Amino acid sequence: MQSLKIKAEVRPNHTITADVPENIAVGEHEFILIYNDSSPNKTVDLMQYSGTIDWPEDGLAYQRKIRSEWDEALL
Repeated sequence: MQSLKIKAEVRPNHTITADVPENIAVGEHEFILIYNDSSPNKTVDLMQYSGTIDWPEDGLAYQRKIRSEWDEALL
């Protein structure tokens, strides 16, 4: 078994064509295709999560309280 890394473009008809090195014998072979699903054009609207957590107190007040504990620890 050998490992080969190449880039290929998926066409609109969902096919790919790849050029392989000449040392691969002509004939039928079994290939395993691994692809990276991350797309640079893929964006996520993080605002869809805004206000979805039921927090028991004001978020800014909580942050100030926690951060003041850090300052007290330095004294």
